Amino acid sequence: MMNIKSISDYISKVFSKWFIYLSILPGLFDTLGFYFRFKISILSWKTSIYIFIATLFVATYLVWLKERKEKLALNEELNELKDKTPKLKLTFVNEKETFSLKNKIIERKLEENQQGIRPINSNVIQRMINLKNGINHSPVIDEFYEVFTKLIFELHNIGNFKASNVRIDIYFPEELIILEKLPQQSDPINISLKHKKEYGLYFQTKNHVRLWCKESLHPDYMEFDEIYISAIKKGDFKIRYEIHSEEIDSRGIKSKLEIEAEPIKEIKIYSLKQEFDRDQREYEELFKFQIKEALE
Repeated sequence: MMNIKSISDYISKVFSKWFIYLSILPGLFDTLGFYFRFKISILSWKTSIYIFIATLFVATYLVWLKERKEKLALNEELNELKDKTPKLKLTFVNEKETFSLKNKIIERKLEENQQGIRPINSNVIQRMINLKNGINHSPVIDEFYEVFTKLIFELHNIGNFKASNVRIDIYFPEELIILEKLPQQSDPINISLKHKKEYGLYFQTKNHVRLWCKESLHPDYMEFDEIYISAIKKGDFKIRYEIHSEEIDSRGIKSKLEIEAEPIKEIKIYSLKQEFDRDQREYEELFKFQIKEALE
C-alpha cells in the first residue's frame, strides 16, 4: 500500500527544487545580457514549455538521486548494526529443538462391589511396607516423579557479539502442565548462601515461564535450572519463545520448539473409598501447592 505522506513529501521536494531552477534562469539570462550584451528576447510559449519540462525532469532526477544515496547510506548503517547484533537461540538440552515427552497419566478408579478377593492398591501396599520399616514415605509423592518429566533449556549465542540482560519468555500450550519443582518426601534443611545470581527462571503464569541471564557470550551456551513437564494427551505441541536483550531491537528474536508427547495411562484400582479419597485428595493438594509456590 502506497504511503500518501511519503508521496506528498516527494512531490514537495521536486517542486521546491524545480521552482529554484525556474527562478535561476531569468537571472542567468539577465547576467549574460549585462556582461556580454546578448540580446535577450522573450521566449516563445513552446520554448518555455520545453524549459519547464527539462527543469522538472532535472529536479525529479536530483531528488531521486539524493534519496537513493540516503537510502543506501541508511542500509549500510543498518547492516553494520545488524552485524553487531548478538544471535541467540533457545534449545532443549544437548542443542535439541525437539523433545520427546513420555510421562504417565494416573487415573484412579473405585470398584467397591467386586466379588471374591479384592485387589490391594499398590499405594496401600507401599504404605504398609513403609509403616513396618518405620519410614515416613508417601507413595503419592512418588507418583509425581512418574507423571512429570525433567525439562532443561539451553541458551546459545551463535553470533560474534555478547548479549547483556537477556530475557526469554516461553509460552506453553494448555495441553502441557509445568511445575517449577516436585514435592519432596521430607523437608531437608536448606542452607542458602547469599550471592548475586547471574541467571534464573520464574513463572509469570502457569503456562508462561521467563528465563533470564545477565550476560550471554560468544561462542558459548548456558544451561538453566530444570522445570518439570507433563502432557495430558498425545500430540506434537509447539512452544513459542521470545528473546530480548539490550542489543536486540524491540521486536526481539521469535521462534518455536517442539514437544512430541506420548503419555502412558496407568489405572489404579481402589477397593475402599477411604483409600481412594485419601490418595486423590493428597495428590490434588500437593499439585495446587506446587502451582501456588511457583507463581509466588
